[in-house]
Amino acid sequence: MINIDNLIDFVKPYYENKDIMHNLSHIDRGLNYVKKLIKVYDWRRKTYLIVKSLITGSVRGQTLEQTIRYIEDNILGKGICYLAEAQGIYFQQQEFAKDFIYDLSNKNFQFLKGVRSQ
Repeated sequence: MINIDNLIDFVKPYYENKDIMHNLSHIDRGLNYVKKLIKVYDWRRKTYLIVKSLITGSVRGQTLEQTIRYIEDNILGKGICYLAEAQGIYFQQQEFAKDFIYDLSNKNFQFLKGVRSQ
C-alpha cells in the first residue's frame, strides 16, 4: 500500500511551484478523487480516464479515430512512474488502456467511426 504522506513528500518538489491548475492542490484533488474511485470496481476506475480522454477529444471536435491516434501517439507508454510501490499498478493501467483502445479502434465500436462532435 502506498503511504500518502510519503507520496506527497515525493511529488512536492515537482509540483509546489507550478501554476494553480497543476500545483499541489491539483495533486490533492486527484488524491481525493482516487479515494472515491477506489470504492468502485477496478475496470471502472481504469476505464474512466480513457473515456475522459475520448470525451475531451470529442469536445474539441475530433473524430474517434483522431482521438485514438492522439492517445496512442502521446499518452500510451509515454509516462514514467517514479514511485517504486506504484510501478506495478502503472504497468497494469497501461496494459488495460492499450487493450481498451485496441478494442475500441478494431472491433467493438465500429458504429462510432467517423462520428464528430456537433
